[in-house]
Amino acid sequence: MSQRDAVLLALSDLVSEADVPDALVQDETNERLHDLGHRLEQQKLNLETFLQVTNQNSDQLLETLRIDAVRAVRVDLALRALVRAEGLEASDDEVEEELATTAAAMKVTADVLRDNLRNTGRVVTFRAEVAKMKASRWLTEHVTYVDPEGVEIDRTLLQADQSEDLDA
Repeated sequence: MSQRDAVLLALSDLVSEADVPDALVQDETNERLHDLGHRLEQQKLNLETFLQVTNQNSDQLLETLRIDAVRAVRVDLALRALVRAEGLEASDDEVEEELATTAAAMKVTADVLRDNLRNTGRVVTFRAEVAKMKASRWLTEHVTYVDPEGVEIDRTLLQADQSEDLDA
């Protein structure tokens, strides 16, 4: 997961913050604030208590959420660009496979999820998410890892469990 996160972080750095639409950042920030509110509510907490416990004010929280939102939007835009550049659009079969996987995780049938996506107008969004997942996998398979000096790192060293070698 850390390799995937590092790859996505490096990919997002290819998108200039100036190219990130403010409306997308605002929507993502609002979504993150909304999600935080729900998580706090599930834990029987409120935002005021959270701010006190984390020793921050609402402006600081919003700025943290905004920074995270900018990064998320940059990753999203970069993955969408990769989908276009490499022709990684999701096929109907790939969408159906992900629909079945997602439905199983949600403990509903694929038909129920498909109907929900249609009724909420999210079919296109779901297809785009599948394409971005495909692009993320493609990127992970094709990325070249380098050390801080720019020397390529052998991928097998990143995949193998090195703990046994340390014992020898």
